[in-house]
Amino acid sequence: LSEKLASKVSIKTEQQLGDAVYEAMGLSAQEDTAASFALNEFFAALDVPTAYRIRITVVNDNVVNAFALPGGRIVVYSALLKQVQSYPELAALLSHEFTHVNNRHSKSIFRKLGSKVFIGLLFGRFGNVTSVLVNHADDLKSLTYSRKLEKEADTEGLNILTQRKIDPQGFVSLFNHLKASAPSNELPE
Repeated sequence: LSEKLASKVSIKTEQQLGDAVYEAMGLSAQEDTAASFALNEFFAALDVPTAYRIRITVVNDNVVNAFALPGGRIVVYSALLKQVQSYPELAALLSHEFTHVNNRHSKSIFRKLGSKVFIGLLFGRFGNVTSVLVNHADDLKSLTYSRKLEKEADTEGLNILTQRKIDPQGFVSLFNHLKASAPSNELPE
């Protein structure tokens, strides 16, 4: 029920929730502003239509990961960026994370946090919802999407690349580099 209600949340509210979670994670102190600027410019050049204001932040950390928050925030860790070796790979990474935002995959956050978020949304208590999300910020950083949502993000990300005539091999190359750099050859989430 909370996930259904979450699908009715406005983009503005989604953005406020995503911003609150981002701030609670304390990632802005570790931001590589030059890399963030470059990635935002890169994504803007892809010219992907969306109702969201996409904001990409590069965080200096040795975590090989990226994730999307509600409302248009995408976080990419610098260690992951070091694994990216080509324009098509970077386009693949960002189009995948963008799809999570654009398709509102963060609704699964609401399902996982359940009743507290649902009740806050039901009664218009934005502060309560934000408080729950902020209190679970570290959990949200490691939140994984279902295989179905990951496949959707891969498929739609691939469509973004092919529509822009970017080599779709970027996805394969990215996954191969990630697998090679991961401990015991397991892909990071």
